[in-house]
Amino acid sequence: LGVAVLVIVLSVMSGFDDMWSEKILSFNSHITVSRDGQVLEDYAPLMDDIRRAEGVTGVAPYVQGLVFFTHKGRVYTPIIRGVDPRYEKEVSRIPEHMRFGTFSVGDDEVVVGRDLAAQMNLRVGSQVLVYSPQNFTEPDEMHLPEELKVTGIFELGMWEFDVGYALTSLRRARELYKMEEGVHGLQLRDVDPLRAHGVAERVKAAVGPTYEVTT
Repeated sequence: LGVAVLVIVLSVMSGFDDMWSEKILSFNSHITVSRDGQVLEDYAPLMDDIRRAEGVTGVAPYVQGLVFFTHKGRVYTPIIRGVDPRYEKEVSRIPEHMRFGTFSVGDDEVVVGRDLAAQMNLRVGSQVLVYSPQNFTEPDEMHLPEELKVTGIFELGMWEFDVGYALTSLRRARELYKMEEGVHGLQLRDVDPLRAHGVAERVKAAVGPTYEVTT
């Protein structure tokens, strides 16, 4: 009986660990390349250098920051991530976890998590007003919010992601954060996320010491 209990518990815990690893790695990139809080302006050549590192299977740029969502009197503060749909599928599985609508992130479009949609009473086709913290840094000027249309609702099954994030285009995220060009960083995916440290070392050698490479 003791051996049976031990086998059952180990099996359950192993399955539980695999399940949560899958959910976390479906959203988070395996490796991130950035530069000490600075904007990466000319990032296309950097992406090419990273792709040549052994073990890297995908690279995608992003702009990310906190915003205010308002819809029919409801307010929430998710993190919005500006992405390039051409590359996002290489590093994220969100496009595979769409619950409603489609993964469409045009300049006036946004994709939100299911729990965020529930908090804000959002559906596919809803219009949401988005305020950036930069809107409040200049008290003598009035900045109008961006109005985005919800085109899709994703569900990863992990509350922190399903309530805390929304995705839009790189261009719209730049406008929210008063950026003319560039990105905040690059997301990387590798063959085996459990061996990401080795791939990170090769990426570090490829991009040079001026960049931060974190797993």
